[in-house]
Amino acid sequence: MDTQIVEQSQTVLEPIDTRVPRDVQLRNHHIDPKVYKEVLRRRRKEQAWDCCKKFTSFLFSHIGLCGLVVVYTIMGGFLFEALESPHEIKEKHKMTQSRNTSLEEIWNLALQLREKKNIEYIEDEKRIFVSNLSVIIRDFQVLVYTAAKEGGWDGNDDKRVLQWSYAGALLYSITVITTIGYGHIAPKTKAGRLITLIYALVGIPLTFLYLSNIGRFLSHCFKIFYKKICCGVFCLLCKGRCLGRGKHKEHNGIPNIKYIPEEQKVIEVYEEEEGDDNIRVPVSVCLILMTGYIIGGAWLFSHWEDWDFLTGSYFCFITLTTIGFGDIVPGTETDSWAVKEKLVLCAMYLILGLSLLAMCFNLMQEEVKEKCKWLGMKIGLFPDPDKESQV
Repeated sequence: MDTQIVEQSQTVLEPIDTRVPRDVQLRNHHIDPKVYKEVLRRRRKEQAWDCCKKFTSFLFSHIGLCGLVVVYTIMGGFLFEALESPHEIKEKHKMTQSRNTSLEEIWNLALQLREKKNIEYIEDEKRIFVSNLSVIIRDFQVLVYTAAKEGGWDGNDDKRVLQWSYAGALLYSITVITTIGYGHIAPKTKAGRLITLIYALVGIPLTFLYLSNIGRFLSHCFKIFYKKICCGVFCLLCKGRCLGRGKHKEHNGIPNIKYIPEEQKVIEVYEEEEGDDNIRVPVSVCLILMTGYIIGGAWLFSHWEDWDFLTGSYFCFITLTTIGFGDIVPGTETDSWAVKEKLVLCAMYLILGLSLLAMCFNLMQEEVKEKCKWLGMKIGLFPDPDKESQV
């Protein structure tokens, strides 16, 4: 009985090559089909679990989070375009009909006035005509206000030019998940508003996680760049000066040589390179980067939209600080050209700018911490390690 149990346990624990056909495995290993199915099921379960763990770790990596945000915004663009563009087309058609109806009523009033040939009552007829015309115009004004306020009508009847084109919907998706919220367009359908709530609940934490992750990654890369380029040039200049000052003077062709006694020990000191994480980038460098990015965007948008430089700087600053008043947005004017290209460029400028700000804030945070720590030691709030070591 014990021998059978040992044989069965050895049979179960014997490794099986899943690449070998099932009949060959059963014939070579003499395994019970039920045992084989159980082992195969466990292996497939372990493989699936390993794949899930690898996929999850990839999603939360730098590339994974960046790709996830890009895919999420692209999907949002298609989704909001499908939900809101039919409603916008319907509003354009409705306003075209309302304007034609108002024009027809005005034309009928003019014909009625023309048919009146009694000169004695011309003043009364004129007063009646003006009163009726005022009613028609006032009703049309109410229709225009209602269509613009509630229906999202932008004053353009061309059905080929839509606010809720894919480019406009893509920019709207980005302004939602980045909490900017320009407000120049907003969903008017119930489905669009409901999807906006769900889209924001998922997209805002995802975007903040992406900005936090990409901020740390870019700050680490910029530290390496700052160390290799900026600090490298500075060290070369300082090294050249030190070598120039440290040359031994020669007297009559014989250099000065200092002899060290044998009993005196020579200690070699190796200068350790400072790690990349210990490098501190000055706050002034971060401010220069952010200012340069705002100035570059201001020049570009002012050139495209015929804004002055102050207006372009105002738009870039309001956008990158996520204030997002929405009073001026590229590509939203009725006579604007290349509307889709401008909206896509604005979306790219926004994503890249927020990533740059996340990097600069990460760098400045470390510098501010060190400055506060230094100030605390100076005023006595924190102990000074140098003084304690001397004691």
